[in-house]
Amino acid sequence: RGFVLVLTLTTTTNTVTFTDTPTPAAGTLSLAGGFTMTGADASLTLIYNGTDWVELARSSVTLGKVIALSMIFS
Repeated sequence: RGFVLVLTLTTTTNTVTFTDTPTPAAGTLSLAGGFTMTGADASLTLIYNGTDWVELARSSVTLGKVIALSMIFS
């Protein structure tokens, strides 16, 4: 419980899509909405609450510029 996981991309050629689960079941992601991670240095930060992985922050980075950043607190 309380583990933090930061997922990052280190390439500009790959894309990873994360899907939000409106009513999370054990072991699913609880996100602030769907998120497609693209671009080098894009990231998704999650915290484990003992049941689910809950989004803390996300960023989409293109050419060294942050184009989207959100912080989620509940």
